[in-house]
Amino acid sequence: GYVFSENWTIEGEINHTQFDSDLDDDEPLEWTQTSVTGSVRYLIDYDKFHPYFGVSFGFGKNEIEDVSNSDEWGYQAGPIVGFEYDMTDSGALRIEFAHKYTDWDSDIEDTGFWDTTATVGFTHYF
Repeated sequence: GYVFSENWTIEGEINHTQFDSDLDDDEPLEWTQTSVTGSVRYLIDYDKFHPYFGVSFGFGKNEIEDVSNSDEWGYQAGPIVGFEYDMTDSGALRIEFAHKYTDWDSDIEDTGFWDTTATVGFTHYF
């Protein structure tokens, strides 16, 4: 990420997610998603506590095994909310909630879906 103004940041991400589940003996479901996203965040400064909100945007590629033409790239976008708590001079605890829409289509379906994630991590400032 990069702080480009006093309270504004931009960040980039590359993600790969794999889901593998057996619906029953004859119907395994294997789904992978690769995405490249960017986000813009506005941080509010309360000493060591920094709540923020923002928006993410990017592209994702979803592949479902045995579904032809399910590997098209589609757009992704959605809101972000979270906070950072400064634990050291160069790092902070981060808790974030994101809700993104992914456009997706295949030969059998042209649709999209919403996905909600919650993350906890440590942010290091270089």
